[in-house]
Amino acid sequence: MAEHLFMLYSRPRPEWYELADTEQAVLATSWETIDTASTTAGARLLGTWSVRGQCDYSLVHVWVFPSVDAVLAYWSALVAAKYPEWFSTSNVLGAPVCDTTRFSSSPNNAVPTGLGSGVSSRGKR
Repeated sequence: MAEHLFMLYSRPRPEWYELADTEQAVLATSWETIDTASTTAGARLLGTWSVRGQCDYSLVHVWVFPSVDAVLAYWSALVAAKYPEWFSTSNVLGAPVCDTTRFSSSPNNAVPTGLGSGVSSRGKR
């Protein structure tokens, strides 16, 4: 079964900064719970990066999910937990265009190994 890449770009909306720290913490905890449930179900957070330059967002969360349905369940849970109300978002969903394991022996086209669960920084200032 092919894995699916999911890249979630985000930037706090101005209203996020008007929330009390305790309110931010409650929301961030709910989103981290969703992240944990997804990793338990087989998803892997490869990492969260700060992005700059020609981009409308400040963070990108890069995930690998076992199926499109798992991606949709993850995104639906974030929407239900009001993530898009507090963060402007854009996302990208992708599937492999070829069997990348065939490149694993070539040093120039090596598939990264050891990419496991990352640490979520969602909701952190």
